[in-house]
Amino acid sequence: AYTSSPLHIRLLKLFCTIAIQLPNMVVAHLSAERTLRALKQGILVDNILRFLESTAHPRALRRQEEGATIVPENVRSQLEVWESNRAR
Repeated sequence: AYTSSPLHIRLLKLFCTIAIQLPNMVVAHLSAERTLRALKQGILVDNILRFLESTAHPRALRRQEEGATIVPENVRSQLEVWESNRAR
Protein backbone atom coordinates (compact mmCIF):
# COMPACT_ATOMS: atom_id res chain seq x y z
CA ALA A 1 0.00 0.00 0.00
CA TYR A 2 1.28 3.46 -0.82
CA THR A 3 0.53 5.23 2.43
CA SER A 4 2.14 6.76 5.48
CA SER A 5 -1.14 7.04 7.35
CA PRO A 6 -1.08 5.26 10.72
CA LEU A 7 -4.79 4.51 10.25
CA HIS A 8 -4.21 2.88 6.87
CA ILE A 9 -1.38 0.81 8.31
CA ARG A 10 -3.57 -0.35 11.19
CA LEU A 11 -6.31 -1.29 8.71
CA LEU A 12 -3.83 -3.20 6.58
CA LYS A 13 -2.71 -5.16 9.64
CA LEU A 14 -6.27 -6.43 10.06
CA PHE A 15 -5.93 -8.70 7.03
CA CYS A 16 -2.19 -8.75 6.21
CA THR A 17 1.17 -9.34 7.81
CA ILE A 18 3.48 -6.34 7.45
CA ALA A 19 6.80 -7.31 5.85
CA ILE A 20 8.39 -3.88 5.33
CA GLN A 21 7.33 -0.41 6.38
CA LEU A 22 8.94 2.55 4.63
CA PRO A 23 8.12 6.26 5.02
CA ASN A 24 5.41 6.25 2.32
CA MET A 25 4.95 2.57 1.50
CA VAL A 26 4.03 -0.63 3.28
CA VAL A 27 4.78 -4.09 1.87
CA ALA A 28 2.49 -6.73 3.32
CA HIS A 29 1.50 -10.34 2.75
CA LEU A 30 -2.09 -11.44 2.47
CA SER A 31 -2.71 -14.61 4.40
CA ALA A 32 -5.68 -16.86 4.90
CA GLU A 33 -5.31 -16.68 8.67
CA ARG A 34 -5.39 -12.88 8.89
CA THR A 35 -8.05 -12.52 6.22
CA LEU A 36 -10.33 -15.06 7.88
CA ARG A 37 -9.87 -13.27 11.20
CA ALA A 38 -10.85 -9.98 9.55
CA LEU A 39 -13.90 -11.64 7.98
CA LYS A 40 -14.95 -12.94 11.40
CA GLN A 41 -14.73 -9.37 12.69
CA GLY A 42 -17.23 -8.29 10.04
CA ILE A 43 -14.88 -6.94 7.39
CA LEU A 44 -16.09 -7.92 3.92
CA VAL A 45 -13.91 -8.89 0.97
CA ASP A 46 -15.38 -5.90 -0.87
CA ASN A 47 -14.05 -3.66 1.92
CA ILE A 48 -10.59 -5.19 1.62
CA LEU A 49 -10.60 -4.76 -2.16
CA ARG A 50 -11.73 -1.14 -1.94
CA PHE A 51 -8.99 -0.43 0.60
CA LEU A 52 -6.33 -2.03 -1.61
CA GLU A 53 -7.59 -0.06 -4.59
CA SER A 54 -7.57 3.21 -2.67
CA THR A 55 -3.96 2.77 -1.59
CA ALA A 56 -2.59 1.34 -4.86
CA HIS A 57 0.46 2.64 -6.68
CA PRO A 58 -0.30 4.97 -9.62
CA ARG A 59 1.07 2.33 -12.00
CA ALA A 60 -1.52 -0.12 -10.71
CA LEU A 61 -4.20 2.52 -11.17
CA ARG A 62 -3.24 2.76 -14.84
CA ARG A 63 -4.23 -0.88 -15.29
CA GLN A 64 -7.81 0.22 -14.77
CA GLU A 65 -7.50 2.61 -17.71
CA GLU A 66 -6.39 -0.38 -19.80
CA GLY A 67 -9.50 -2.34 -18.81
CA ALA A 68 -7.93 -4.49 -16.10
CA THR A 69 -8.68 -4.44 -12.41
CA ILE A 70 -6.44 -2.54 -9.98
CA VAL A 71 -6.16 -5.53 -7.68
CA PRO A 72 -4.95 -8.52 -9.73
CA GLU A 73 -7.60 -11.10 -10.52
CA ASN A 74 -5.74 -13.89 -8.72
CA VAL A 75 -5.76 -11.85 -5.50
CA ARG A 76 -9.48 -11.10 -5.87
CA SER A 77 -10.20 -14.77 -6.52
CA GLN A 78 -8.22 -15.95 -3.50
CA LEU A 79 -9.99 -13.50 -1.20
CA GLU A 80 -13.33 -14.75 -2.53
CA VAL A 81 -12.27 -18.38 -1.99
CA TRP A 82 -11.35 -17.63 1.62
CA GLU A 83 -14.66 -15.83 2.10
CA SER A 84 -16.68 -18.69 0.61
CA ASN A 85 -14.79 -21.29 2.69
CA ARG A 86 -15.59 -19.31 5.81
CA ALA A 87 -19.30 -19.35 4.93
CA ARG A 88 -19.36 -23.16 4.86
